[in-house]
Amino acid sequence: MFSQQGCRPFSCESTAMLKFFKIRKASSFSRNISGNVAPVFGLMALPILSIAGAAIDFGQAQSKASALQFALDAAVVSAIREYRDTGNASSAADRLRNHFGSELSGSGMTLGAEPAEGETASNAPNEVQLENAGINTASQSVSPKATVTVPTSILKLIGINSIDLEVSSAATMAGKALELTMVLDVTGSMCPNGNCTKLNDMKTAAKDLLDIVMPNGAEATRVGLVPFATYINVGWTDTAKRTGRAEYPNYPCTLERKSGTRITEDAPASGSEFWILNNTSGNCPPTAPIVPLSNDRNALNTAIDGLTASGGTAGHLGIQWGWFLLSPMWSSIWPSDSAPVAYDDPKTLKAIVFFTDGNFTAFHRNESGGASSCNGSGDCPESRTEAKAFCDAIKTRLNAKGEESVTIFTIGFGLDPEGTTSGNNARDTLKYCASYDPDDPETDLALRKKLYFFPYDSSSMRTAFQNIGRVLAAARDGITLQDPSQLAGN
Repeated sequence: MFSQQGCRPFSCESTAMLKFFKIRKASSFSRNISGNVAPVFGLMALPILSIAGAAIDFGQAQSKASALQFALDAAVVSAIREYRDTGNASSAADRLRNHFGSELSGSGMTLGAEPAEGETASNAPNEVQLENAGINTASQSVSPKATVTVPTSILKLIGINSIDLEVSSAATMAGKALELTMVLDVTGSMCPNGNCTKLNDMKTAAKDLLDIVMPNGAEATRVGLVPFATYINVGWTDTAKRTGRAEYPNYPCTLERKSGTRITEDAPASGSEFWILNNTSGNCPPTAPIVPLSNDRNALNTAIDGLTASGGTAGHLGIQWGWFLLSPMWSSIWPSDSAPVAYDDPKTLKAIVFFTDGNFTAFHRNESGGASSCNGSGDCPESRTEAKAFCDAIKTRLNAKGEESVTIFTIGFGLDPEGTTSGNNARDTLKYCASYDPDDPETDLALRKKLYFFPYDSSSMRTAFQNIGRVLAAARDGITLQDPSQLAGN
């Protein structure tokens, strides 16, 4: 405001302050010392002004630096999330710039245009330049730097025209491995009267989940498949090893445990072998065998495409074998590339996705070896009871943090209405087996969210599988901010 009076800013400021002291001098100081006031204050004015100006301008610069850091932190997390979900490094870099520019709104700063190759970036006041915004695909990280020149308002009076700010940030995926089994209902009701719409919709939804958890093949992610119907087809590789029935090396159609403790994850051996159907796979619904943990996404997609439907619903067998594919006690049973790690491995997540379109209807041999009355067409309380017992046992296996090591998601598609016996029984079993949502802060278990889904059409079925995939991907990747200097590969 002083410059409007036609004088240099500093001389005007000095004049104003000297006037104040002159007023003080007339009322408070004797004539003998008044002559010393002006020259003494004149010497002091410059350092006083510098200190005051520094406090104001640096305070404003600090505020902008904080806004800049907040915007960059938010942008790198958004970019890594985009890369996690899509596997597309280019779109992730675009997300970073767009999100960063949006976050700067209201800060008094704007994001400068990215200079063309060979050109120098603009250095206009309050125009932010973003560097190193690309995704490092090797380390699955991003570590950009943002710089901006902030003009001063008072310090420029003593020749300091601007303050340069620089902030950096980094985000990376935690890099945890994922072991997942998809337990898929391929019973006759998935293709009623030759109409396989439900089966085909399930195949599409299951492959959607693979797309999310295995965006680029994702070698750290291994997925196993357990098609189930009246029985479990353990496959033609190491068949006797998987059933414990050396006397029937070519009969993969598997029922419940023949002997030993029924609800156990013990690997098959003498005293813990399985009942088998004394027939070849031609009379063994499902015809599709289980697929041990694999990171070959193409092979998994091919196996899903090859699923056919027939038979009843032995849901307890599906849950049982879904567990076996993840159990470290079965490591010697599966191929070495499919061997599950220990439950308490801090770098691995384990999960089961169990899908069915109805109530459990099939059961074969009880613990005494006697035949069950369940014939695959009506409600089977024995199957439901044993399924729950397996779910209870799975939930007792703990990770390094003392939490449930295996997260169980359940999907009941097109179930009979609530209020019907079959509808109520199916929902009860699936709700019981589903894990509690670990992100729900509710401490009352009666109110806490559980990870079950009851879709009624193909669109909502796909959404359920996709939502599960995103939950697993987020838990696996564990996006974190960190010190850029400590980020390997940068």
